[in-house]
Amino acid sequence: MQDDSTLSRQKKDAESNWKSQLKAWEVAQAPFKNLLMMGFMMWMAGSTVPLFSIGITFSALWQPTSALRGVGKIFEPYKDSKVELLGPKLLFIALNLGGLALGVWKLNTLGLLPTHASDWVLSLPPAQGCCNVISFPLIHTQLSEILHATNEFHNTISNEWVTPNVRSTALPPS
Repeated sequence: MQDDSTLSRQKKDAESNWKSQLKAWEVAQAPFKNLLMMGFMMWMAGSTVPLFSIGITFSALWQPTSALRGVGKIFEPYKDSKVELLGPKLLFIALNLGGLALGVWKLNTLGLLPTHASDWVLSLPPAQGCCNVISFPLIHTQLSEILHATNEFHNTISNEWVTPNVRSTALPPS
């Protein structure tokens, strides 16, 4: 009889451990559903920067961050010496890091991440040396030459196309 009760107890313990392991894997896979939902919401929000897109992006960054901070608390109910939690925890962390990457990607598509050289122009020192800067008198001289050449061209065109009769009748004598 004792063997039957011991065997029954071992069977119940094994079943309990298996159920705890199964629940731990279910908890570990829960962020996948959130990841799909958040991806769809980000796609629907578009790539403009209205308040709705900012809120969705903030949520996409906040949820995985808070979940990653509480990994120990989330898997605490399933903690047992006979239940292996390393695999479920690693899957949970990987899926939440994927959600965090999705949020960072959305920030990039909104243009809110400094990824181009032009985003860092203010942190660069001003250009030094005389060769990089064109002085105002040089620009003024070049503009004057261009205007003078334009006026000469205009006068040449006007003299060639306007006949003397048109000139004399165009303006009445004063």
